Amino acid sequence: MSDRRSGRLAAALLLGLSPAWAAAADPQHWLDRMSESLRSADYAGTFVHVNAREGQLQTMQVVHAHQGGVERERLVALSGPRREIVRTGGECRCAWPDRERVIVGRYTTGGFAPRRLARFGELGEHYALGMAGSGRVAGLAARIVEIRPRDRYRYGYRLWLEAERAMLLRADMLDIDGRTVEQTAFTRFEYLERVDPARLESAHADADFHEYRRMGIEAESDPVGDWQVNELPPGYVLEGEYLRRNPRTGRPMKQWVYSDGLSTVSLFIEPAGKEAPAPAERHRRYGCVNIFRSAIDDFRVTVVGEVPAPTVSLIGESVGRGGRP
Repeated sequence: MSDRRSGRLAAALLLGLSPAWAAAADPQHWLDRMSESLRSADYAGTFVHVNAREGQLQTMQVVHAHQGGVERERLVALSGPRREIVRTGGECRCAWPDRERVIVGRYTTGGFAPRRLARFGELGEHYALGMAGSGRVAGLAARIVEIRPRDRYRYGYRLWLEAERAMLLRADMLDIDGRTVEQTAFTRFEYLERVDPARLESAHADADFHEYRRMGIEAESDPVGDWQVNELPPGYVLEGEYLRRNPRTGRPMKQWVYSDGLSTVSLFIEPAGKEAPAPAERHRRYGCVNIFRSAIDDFRVTVVGEVPAPTVSLIGESVGRGGRP
């Protein structure tokens, strides 16, 4: 147990509160239980995803299971273009039947909750945790946990966790002023005793779709050379570096992933190509996703993530040649 959690528990005991009550009032305790439920619970349901700024709504069905030590999941879009996502362990296959296309890649987000919501740990100095009462989602009693950002470089969350097993039933993404940017919520949810493996199989497994793999590529030489990020937002550190291929141009590009433990942002650098025009605008927003684009010499620089605009701008404007990001 961390020193911080030990201190909270000790303070509760000094006030004459039982350990069980103290745990029930501890937001980190609820987040730890939520993380376990997201990984190990067998469940099915229907959820809606609402982009508050753009006014867009998507509805999806999900079946999730933990079988033989492996997480498995299948999602089917009920609105908009036909789409199916099947995840087995660390691999994710996303099929668009109308386009006859399948994209295969590493699992980063999926199911009802982004993967980062299953690895909170101690959030440190950049977020404030607190309990925010109770409510109901999909007919189930829930406790509400708030994760508020302490600065403008990250979003916060308001989470509704099922009262018995702390399963995440609803998640509101919040800006620095506490306004909802995006919302995902179950409208129907049930725990399952056992999931039939057939419910987790793709409905398009035998279809002759074009397959594109986003697993990284091999290269004899570095396609972009050395770069550096001269200033990162507070708390963000380099998590990984990858060589990929741009699906639009086919050119190799490098990706650097930065995270504060909850929020994640990617930097992409690739050769521009003679036919590629300079970016018409440096900044764009799609719902909660912000994008910064620029050109340096003969290279295109793109910074993208589910983070506020100041985060991608700070990183993008501080990229330069030489060293390492």
